[in-house]
Amino acid sequence: MCKAPFTCRCPPGFIGQYCEHELCSNPCKNGGTCVGENTCVCPHGFSGSDCSDFTCTARCLNGGVCTGPNTCTCTGDYIGEQCEQRICPHLLKTKVPIRKAFKRFVTKSKEGEKSTTDEIAKTYFKTYYKTVFRCIGD
Repeated sequence: MCKAPFTCRCPPGFIGQYCEHELCSNPCKNGGTCVGENTCVCPHGFSGSDCSDFTCTARCLNGGVCTGPNTCTCTGDYIGEQCEQRICPHLLKTKVPIRKAFKRFVTKSKEGEKSTTDEIAKTYFKTYYKTVFRCIGD
């Protein structure tokens, strides 16, 4: 839009005396905004001069590859947003012992002769078993 002879006000994305040049000759992709000569500001998850490269804010782990904005493609035996969880090909069901302590008050005196000074605390242990699954190698 020309305001006066040889003075034009260019629409966004164009420069030049007559607005004849595109500000970004390679248009910004993926919602990027052209802010200077061939300079794009990219939205979260994209990078590069024209916002065509994917970025992952968190690193892909265990051989995973960033294949989209904040998207990891996992390889091998791993899954999860960052390929952080191992897929277990074989599970082994095991029981893990858990010891619990408890106190019981008993008397030293004979039955029927109980007094409060005769009580002592004895610690007993009881073992419980919890079932867990463990991953074993191939």
